Amino acid sequence: MKTIGVVGSLQTTLDMNTNEYYSRLLQGIETACVERDYDLLISTRRQVTTVTEFLRLFYEGKVQGLIFLGAYLDAQVQEEIDRLDIPVSAVSFKPSIGRIDHVNSENAKGVEILVDTLVSLGHTKLGFIGTWQENDDISERFEGFYVGLKKNGIPFDPAFHYRGDFSRESAAQIFRKLIHSYDRPTALVCASDFMAMGVLHAALELGVSVPAHVSVTGFDAFPEGRMFTPSLQSVYQPLEEMGYRAANFLCNRIENPRIPVQSERFPIEIIRGESIGAPPSPGSDPNM
Repeated sequence: MKTIGVVGSLQTTLDMNTNEYYSRLLQGIETACVERDYDLLISTRRQVTTVTEFLRLFYEGKVQGLIFLGAYLDAQVQEEIDRLDIPVSAVSFKPSIGRIDHVNSENAKGVEILVDTLVSLGHTKLGFIGTWQENDDISERFEGFYVGLKKNGIPFDPAFHYRGDFSRESAAQIFRKLIHSYDRPTALVCASDFMAMGVLHAALELGVSVPAHVSVTGFDAFPEGRMFTPSLQSVYQPLEEMGYRAANFLCNRIENPRIPVQSERFPIEIIRGESIGAPPSPGSDPNM
């Protein structure tokens, strides 16, 4: 039986076994593997620390191909994959070199819609919480944020572009700092639900009302966000389907290495929540 390997992001400490993003992708990957009669080998950053070390799984014959989940593959690695004809499929990464199959979602469109919604509620001071790490998803979501502002005639303020590390605590720390600034956003567009939930936790801790004093949005629409009070406004992407398609792309590549590059961008859906509202009126913010 053939085996494919699954590799999580090397740029985050999130655990593939407990992380909602990874677990949903893995559900789809496992379904495809059962259907296609492939074994599955799952690797995490606790075992190795560079992409090239993961490629050794292929060199040593342990796997016949690799799926990278949210991992950034630089040009040198892409060239090596292409030169050695290593079957690779990527989720949330758009390669620029060679025959790397890939799947993404409509990241930019989802965030642009969130910005439109916030502007329609009266917000003109919007902030974006992203990450320092190189990640195509986050870059595309920031692009949607920037385009949404521009479309609505709102200038982008670099001071309102915050960066964490995907974790709740990093976003919570950002919020604890910015909430005491005189000039700050009335709405925060977070690049993931993890970071948005960090903001919601920090707001509760500090006695800041959401959405009365600040509106918050996420991305991924994890069930946990629906259980918050207020429930989180977010963007759903079909992670199980994305994992399923990425695995099938890889199986196709293993069985027929010369086929053209396979790619698909999946549609998103806005999940309405109670974490957004009109901006606070002057004098209503306890920290002003």
